[in-house]
Amino acid sequence: MLLAVSKRLPFFHARWNEQYGWHAAAALAALSGSLFVLTWLAERLVDDGTSFRWDARFNHWLDHEAWGPLVYFFRLVTIPGNTVFLVAAALAAAVLLWARGDRVDAALVGLAFAGSAVVTFALKVLFERPRPAFQDESLTLNTFSFPSGHASVSVAVYGAFAILVLRDMHTWRSRALVLGTLAVLLALIGFSRIYLGAHFFSDVLAGYSVGTAWLMICVLGLTVHEHRIREGSSRTDYADSRSSRISP
Repeated sequence: MLLAVSKRLPFFHARWNEQYGWHAAAALAALSGSLFVLTWLAERLVDDGTSFRWDARFNHWLDHEAWGPLVYFFRLVTIPGNTVFLVAAALAAAVLLWARGDRVDAALVGLAFAGSAVVTFALKVLFERPRPAFQDESLTLNTFSFPSGHASVSVAVYGAFAILVLRDMHTWRSRALVLGTLAVLLALIGFSRIYLGAHFFSDVLAGYSVGTAWLMICVLGLTVHEHRIREGSSRTDYADSRSSRISP
């Protein structure tokens, strides 16, 4: 059964991997996994809201045990996941990459931000999950809770940054450092939303899934686009070389 299913998945096909690269296969695998997690969470939220009672208990416990210095710390940590901050970061990176002539990279950053923000907003409106009852007084919350926008857009934008940085690194140590830094940053941003009472844990997990899924869609789309451009250029060069050889 599993063998039959695997034969239908592109990232198990040697020809597909040879054509677009194993990194594209890994992106497709990550897309599949993130969509599975998001679907699992959404089904339980719609079919049986009691499945997430532990979410409310966890938020209640954090509110009861809140410690002043940690509250202040997480107020700072949540800033890099703020929409305004991410708009500025994505816009600055996209403009810089475009000015350098790296238009595909600029498109990756721009699409990662814009798409994740739109998809997250659409899902919030679709599920209309209320925010937790306990919220930090510094928060201004005008949208629904599921999924977390801080988590989803942060994963998409900072994940895009990491992809661009990792591409130019050739040692496992440097790559591990980048991935470790990314994981810590995203974990802190996500937990800050729970600690401050802006989201439930399941909202943050869904946000991670949305951001990962959208980023992988961008990576796959741009990978296929670049491949087709290179393929078209190769055919044009081949045709030009043939015409020059047969011309008198």
